[in-house]
Amino acid sequence: MPRWLSRALARIHRMTASGAIRVTRKAREEAHSLHLSPADVEDVVSSVSTAHFAERISSATTDEWMYVFRPRLEGKRLYISSFSARGCASWCPSMKTKRRTAVTRTRPPRRPAHELPRDACVSCGTMMKQARARLPYPVNGETILVPSVHLTCPRCGETVLELREWKRQHENAIAIYRERHGLLSADEIRAIRKQLGLNQAALARLLRLGGNTVSRWESGRNVQSGAMDILLRMLRDLPGSVAYLRKRAA
Repeated sequence: MPRWLSRALARIHRMTASGAIRVTRKAREEAHSLHLSPADVEDVVSSVSTAHFAERISSATTDEWMYVFRPRLEGKRLYISSFSARGCASWCPSMKTKRRTAVTRTRPPRRPAHELPRDACVSCGTMMKQARARLPYPVNGETILVPSVHLTCPRCGETVLELREWKRQHENAIAIYRERHGLLSADEIRAIRKQLGLNQAALARLLRLGGNTVSRWESGRNVQSGAMDILLRMLRDLPGSVAYLRKRAA
């Protein structure tokens, strides 16, 4: 594995572990279109390896290297881009001199590493400013406005969130959506499951759901539908409902 790739991977994993990853507006929109929560994105980024490496591109805007990884998730191929300082010089092609016929290799002058300041916009390079505003967050086709601390670019309008702030925005949006529609909270779903004496996988099988669905409800990654919310309340309030569902599921 090339040293520059190992350094890039180490940097990505280090930044992910410390919560220092920043997410652009386009990246957030693409994650929403794939039904990925911020926690899902964090899991994917933290697990990237050399097997997922696709290419290294020089950014025309920032003169930095952009490392592209393409891991798979549930049959989908995701593109993860990471910017890093362009600190290594490339070798020029072999060339012949007039005096000698032998082929020689020469290294061009090393270009000074140009790394954007941490608060610079990755789209245009302008220094961004911290702001607090209500940013939109889609939940089940509905847009929830959530107060969020973010960086905004005065030139191109880009908005960037740190991963931890994006996760907080997601949790708040889910909580607002549940309260707005009168749905059970994550803690209430967990209490119902424990009242029934079931683990997450068993409750998912009883409701004929995917294996991780209940786990995602309880962790706040996803929100249950109105129909599933009613069914959960029936399991809690109506005696014999569990036995009935078990009979139907058999």
